[in-house]
Amino acid sequence: MAARLLCGRCRLIPNKPICNTGRAALYRLRRMLKSRYCLRAAARLRFLAECGIMLKKEGCPMAHTKRICILLSRLYKHAYRQLLRGMLDQLRIAGCTAVVFQMNEDCGNDKITQGELNLLHLIRFEHFDGVIFAPYTFSAAYAGTIGSFLTKNCTVPLVYVGIETGNYLRVWCDDRAEFAELVRHLIRVHHCRRILCLTGPAELPVAQNRCAGYRDAMQEAGLPADEPVYGDFWTVAPAQLAADIAAGRREMPDAIVCGNDVMALSLCDALLAHGIAVPEQIRITGYDGDVEGRVHVPSVTSYQTSQRQLGRDAACRLLEAVTGQPQTPCGQEDGLLLCRESCGCRNETVRKDPQNYLQLEQGLLDDHLSATLHDTATLYELVGGIYSTLYTFLPMERFGADNFYLCLCSDWDSSHADTDRQTYRTEGYSDRMTFMNHDRQEHYAASELLPASVWEQYAGKTVLISAAHFLDRCFGCFCLALEGDVDVCGFNYVRFCREVCNALELLRVRNDLRKLIFRKYIAQSRDDLTGLYLLDQCEAVWKQAAELAAFYGEDIYLAAISLGGLREAADEAGKAARDQIIVAFANLLTQCCTGREQAFRVSSGGFAVIGMGREPEVCLEKLTNTLNEQFRQYYLYAGVPYPLHLLHAGKTVPAMQQMSAETVRSEIHGMLHSLREKAAAPAGGQIYYSELAALRRDIFLHPAEDWSMENCCRRLNVSRSYFHRVYRSMFGVTLGQDVQQSRIHQAQVLLVSTTDCLQSIAEQCGYEYVNFMRTFKRLIGVTPAQYRKQRTGLDSAAE
Repeated sequence: MAARLLCGRCRLIPNKPICNTGRAALYRLRRMLKSRYCLRAAARLRFLAECGIMLKKEGCPMAHTKRICILLSRLYKHAYRQLLRGMLDQLRIAGCTAVVFQMNEDCGNDKITQGELNLLHLIRFEHFDGVIFAPYTFSAAYAGTIGSFLTKNCTVPLVYVGIETGNYLRVWCDDRAEFAELVRHLIRVHHCRRILCLTGPAELPVAQNRCAGYRDAMQEAGLPADEPVYGDFWTVAPAQLAADIAAGRREMPDAIVCGNDVMALSLCDALLAHGIAVPEQIRITGYDGDVEGRVHVPSVTSYQTSQRQLGRDAACRLLEAVTGQPQTPCGQEDGLLLCRESCGCRNETVRKDPQNYLQLEQGLLDDHLSATLHDTATLYELVGGIYSTLYTFLPMERFGADNFYLCLCSDWDSSHADTDRQTYRTEGYSDRMTFMNHDRQEHYAASELLPASVWEQYAGKTVLISAAHFLDRCFGCFCLALEGDVDVCGFNYVRFCREVCNALELLRVRNDLRKLIFRKYIAQSRDDLTGLYLLDQCEAVWKQAAELAAFYGEDIYLAAISLGGLREAADEAGKAARDQIIVAFANLLTQCCTGREQAFRVSSGGFAVIGMGREPEVCLEKLTNTLNEQFRQYYLYAGVPYPLHLLHAGKTVPAMQQMSAETVRSEIHGMLHSLREKAAAPAGGQIYYSELAALRRDIFLHPAEDWSMENCCRRLNVSRSYFHRVYRSMFGVTLGQDVQQSRIHQAQVLLVSTTDCLQSIAEQCGYEYVNFMRTFKRLIGVTPAQYRKQRTGLDSAAE
């Protein structure tokens, strides 16, 4: 078989058989060709040429080995694994890569059915050169859905392993001749003359084929063939037939040939329940050669079709359609007549030793698979548990950890908020998926099915893909490299996949519970009104801040902020107005905090900030200055008609000083208490607050007017000393500072928003030109012309 290996620029084509040493060198060359040191590979070319290797330059990015898609179900059944083994025998010789999509759980639960059938969304037919579908390995619901999917979407040659008709190729065993062989055995060996045929539904071609085989054998022996009994390939029709025979409604025949083993087993049990001995009174045969017939009492005679040969024939038929060349099966096997007790054959029946069942039960309990997978707190711990328990289904002497991969959707543990309910992924896969192994993970597009590295790694081999889901919730898929041994995907593999899915669901639920617990903690530790953390409930926040400060060698600083006048606002306008002020101030405080500062609410008007930095005094000063300016602008331009005032205090905590959360709370509460005492204003000040507030707003709204001390005192009809004391007590600044601040602020606005000359702006702000220039530069740091140019790029007409 000619193998091909490619890098991004070179293709290596063996033109003659090579030795093991040459294969090793070829592998090393391939590794080097993929690396950036591709030129080093030139030293190997002479050696490879001696082994019969030619190097051919091409622009092709990668080799295209024929890829075949196989759709099977219930590979825990021996017969279906034999079918797959036959397909792989033939595909391996042709150098094809086989990708097997397997449905692990075929049951009547609608949600599980949805979870399994979701695997179809991974199939992109542009990745494959052909498809083999064995519908009889699926239940009717699965087979119908998959058949419709293939009819609608398949664009490559398609082979059905069955007798269904449609726009596809068909391969099936000669069950007519095989069924006739069973009837001949009853006639020739056991001398039966009256033989009844129990088959499946009349509308199924397979049921008619087996009836035809029954008639062929009876006609060959010159015996009359009774009208067949059309059943259900299940247990209901056999039970009814046994009841009719026992009640005398149907004459007792010498033997009954059943269309499959399920009906034969059910018929044996039903006849024995009615007191009719098998095989003494009626001989029974089945068809399929299932394991259940071997262990049943009595064991059931059956015909075992060579599933392996059927698989080879299916692969040959597909390869002929893909390559256009005739194919010969790599082997030839006939079916096997299994003569057992139900027909009267007395050969020794081989039943599974009960000790094997005991060993199986003990192994299931002793491997601690569930405990290992469920005792994980994170996804990475779960992946570690998965790869530590691969031995439960993989023979590790022949397989390694690289044979199994877990592919997860990016939203495998997410729920999506809908209008009235929480939804999750039940159909399709996320655009990006994560390919996880014991030592690496890789992100790739779901449309690629598998990462490019995996396609390359398993070129010419077999990959088994199964759905990873819990009920109808999609997690992703499992990827298992079979290495030619299909027995590893039996019962233990199905159980392993189910346990991993259960563990993923448990981990998802745990993550959701942790999230809910954290949100509950956050809700309890946050103020309902402002959304700020409550200082008395945030020990964890302080602990984290202390640890970070110690780690970075920074000092912690504490700031206490007291917002006064809330009681007066509530008395005048109600509690709703007070709450609006608190919320507005909390938002303002949050905006003033940097990324290394956290704001807290302590009491009704008490707030705190905990921050860290290498220069805590500078950080504190910057915080208070920013807060004062923001509060002043809010107070003035929001038109708050209530007696509000803002006071603050700060303290630094060296990084090496150990302080408990309780000590921090005590410090902040102490600072706030001092601020409240300091904020106690004389009674007279409260009397004039409305007039003072209106005066202050007018100062900022009309900065050009004459706001001398005399005019302001005359407006309130108070003395200069009393006005000065009350104004400073209420607002924390003097009248002159407010007037100056309002005029400079107005000048800044006019410089940016107008093209007026500097003299005009000075007049509009209540300044003389020279005094305006000097004051502006002293307070802002640049001249008015420079300020305008920085903000607008325009030069002033005069300076």
